[in-house]
Amino acid sequence: MELEELAKKMRLNEYEVDVVNSKEEAKEIILNMCSNKVVGIGDSHTISELNVIDELKQNTKELYAMQIDKSRENKLKSLIVDVFLLSANALSYDTGEMVNIDMVGNRVAPSLYGPEQVVFVIGKNKIVKDLSSAIDRVKNFVAPINAKAHNFSTPCTITGKCENCSHEKRICRTIVIYQKRPKKTPTRIILVNEELGW
Repeated sequence: MELEELAKKMRLNEYEVDVVNSKEEAKEIILNMCSNKVVGIGDSHTISELNVIDELKQNTKELYAMQIDKSRENKLKSLIVDVFLLSANALSYDTGEMVNIDMVGNRVAPSLYGPEQVVFVIGKNKIVKDLSSAIDRVKNFVAPINAKAHNFSTPCTITGKCENCSHEKRICRTIVIYQKRPKKTPTRIILVNEELGW
């Protein structure tokens, strides 16, 4: 799938979009944007794979990263940062709509309102044909992998697909579809022509 064509669709959805060839390029953009800022990071394997967190510790005013501190206080502080970093679980090529699935809501909440700027970093492996495929990806691919990574014993960790369970550790409690940029939230998308995250 052509990333530049997808970027055009996402710009029509009111996002600022960068297309880069490598995670190193994405990392450089993030470090430049976050320099001397207060930064929050959602629980994101994509951001972790950029190997950017240690450098952000050095060049930001403050860093609230789920990879460092999972406390409620840290999660709340991420709502009012200068820059909030995360990824999307899936992205529709047809419409430029993004989909995220969340258990607690602390990753998706700042992506909708609060931070001065939100930045999504999305690897090409997360791009699917349409919105229906995006929802299918988050429920039947991302959620089971994420549940396994957290050592949850949900049914999806056994079957590999969503069982619409009532387990206390159910991962897929909230699904957010980003049809357009949230009206009051400047949002930048970095599309990476490499596989990143789940």
